[in-house]
Amino acid sequence: LKCWSHSFKNKQNFNLLDQNSWSNLLKENPTKVILLSWPGKPHSYNASFHLKENLNSCINFLEALVENGLKKIIVAGTCYEYGMVNGQLKEDDITDPLNSYAIAKDCFRKYLSQYCKEKLIDWVWVRIFYPYGIGQNLNSLYPSLIKHINEKKEVFNMSSGEQIRDFIKVDEVANQFLDLANDDKSY
Repeated sequence: LKCWSHSFKNKQNFNLLDQNSWSNLLKENPTKVILLSWPGKPHSYNASFHLKENLNSCINFLEALVENGLKKIIVAGTCYEYGMVNGQLKEDDITDPLNSYAIAKDCFRKYLSQYCKEKLIDWVWVRIFYPYGIGQNLNSLYPSLIKHINEKKEVFNMSSGEQIRDFIKVDEVANQFLDLANDDKSY
């Protein structure tokens, strides 16, 4: 998985899972970082690499950033941290993740909270609920639903149909992350 840093003068890529590839980013001494990367999603929510590799890589990446001057980090969480819950949720609701992906994300959030508190780093955890937009997997729920509507199909098989989902345009998600990065308030 390749990640890109806007702060790079030469716009170089790095791989979250390869610490050797971080050197150019760390030389830039970024003070604010938006971390969206999480390899392996969406195809294997229950794969052990979320806990074995991704979680450890995120922790190591965070610590390396802090050692190089990080002051604020904004991280993409997931609605899956809540588990199988329907209805209105609040950010302080108890999490109950049910798959490896969500467990690893929730563990990273808890680690981030404690570590940033110790190091006096501002941090924001943003749980994203069902983003949609350009480049999305066409087999995802929202594009599949739109395709069925455009094809004037009368039935859309998804489940009992009692779920309520909050969809958000990926452009709006990006704008919210940028607003949080540019906001100087502590969280």
